[in-house]
Amino acid sequence: MTAYPLVQLQDAEKIQWMRARELSGEEKARWWTVADARWPHFPEYRATAHRDIPILLLEPALPS
Repeated sequence: MTAYPLVQLQDAEKIQWMRARELSGEEKARWWTVADARWPHFPEYRATAHRDIPILLLEPALPS
């Protein structure tokens, strides 16, 4: 994803260009809190994954 961060996201009829970036530090921790609140199995999964699970954020972008 970091090699080709520009993607198209389609929601029904709406198509939008987005740029993906990997989160780290406090920003990543904040989004894990959101994920844990919505999907209660995430903490257990992360504990047994034995690896760092990346979180990617999609932000609006224009095609380059």
